[in-house]
Amino acid sequence: MVEDSPDDAVLVLAELQRSGFAPRHQRVERKEEFLAALKNQSWDAVISDYVLPQFSGPEALKLFRQQKIDIPFIVVSGVCGEEQAVTMMKEGADDYILKGNLSRLAPALEREMEAAQDRRLHQRSIGAMQYLAAIVESSEDAIYGKSIDSFIVSWNPAAERLFGYSAEEIMGQSVIRLFPPNRQDEMLDILAGVRRGETVGIRETERLHKNGQIIPVAVTISPIKDASGEIIGASSIARDISKQKQAEAERQQLIDRLAAAVKRFRTADTASHDEPLPLPGIATGEFGPFSGGNFPKLTHTQYAGICSEGWQVFDTLHEAQQYGRDRLAKQNVGEYKVYDSGQKLVETLTNDPSRDDLKTAGLTNDPKPWWKFWKS
Repeated sequence: MVEDSPDDAVLVLAELQRSGFAPRHQRVERKEEFLAALKNQSWDAVISDYVLPQFSGPEALKLFRQQKIDIPFIVVSGVCGEEQAVTMMKEGADDYILKGNLSRLAPALEREMEAAQDRRLHQRSIGAMQYLAAIVESSEDAIYGKSIDSFIVSWNPAAERLFGYSAEEIMGQSVIRLFPPNRQDEMLDILAGVRRGETVGIRETERLHKNGQIIPVAVTISPIKDASGEIIGASSIARDISKQKQAEAERQQLIDRLAAAVKRFRTADTASHDEPLPLPGIATGEFGPFSGGNFPKLTHTQYAGICSEGWQVFDTLHEAQQYGRDRLAKQNVGEYKVYDSGQKLVETLTNDPSRDDLKTAGLTNDPKPWWKFWKS
């Protein structure tokens, strides 16, 4: 309270108490006291006299506006002048009340405090919307909104990159443009679920690019509700999973090729009627399949087949290992992905997922465990 008269301050506080307020106040008379009070504590309102010996209402209002504090500033003065009141209101005062008519003070204070609270809430709401808009605009995932009738109403830059349509091209168009012909029944199911208020969790599906290309995506769809809780549309988040699908296909091809190569190695041609030839000290070393010189008698054809299929196994193993390393380096998928691939290889080839020695061999390029496996 900017007031030099303690008696007048008592009258103002009494009027507020009579109207149901329980005011906590600080009375100041000088500029330094006023600025210190604003700085050191939070207040719900400022009540100021117009004329003070060492200070003034207009000067207090100017300093108050510089602080950018959104609370009511009400002038309560014994100076009766329409010109002064108009000037103060133009400068930003919320009301001008004469000390002889204090009954107006409480209603004016209550009104202006509610208005200030509404302004703060509105500003917070705007800030939150701007923050969310920034998140949507900068997201790497395609995010777009659609009305309850499935017309597109919002479209972020990532959606433009994923689907090829600019916001100007797609806004107002039906979302059916993004569905391949064989997926349009899916759109009807999604629309029905949205109208029931259901959220579609992450689902792997397909969408259609502007150029006609099919795009594998993971989508999440959620209903949008207005302030009354009525469903007015839906938001969709789509993530391109083309690289993931390609990586899965490549890994499966390697597993299939390795399994086929081992199968051929195990079933090398035994139909030949060539005379059996004892194998000399070939492949008798530490890494040989028949170490120690304990060899079976094989025909030329059998031996050639075993060598051929064996090298195919090693070539495929090497390619699988290099594939895992490339994925680890380029996509940062983590070592567990490579280990998981090794687990699947072992299960496919040995039907024994406990063969940790083979999984380790796949990562360290150590052929000894595989030689022992094939020997047995």
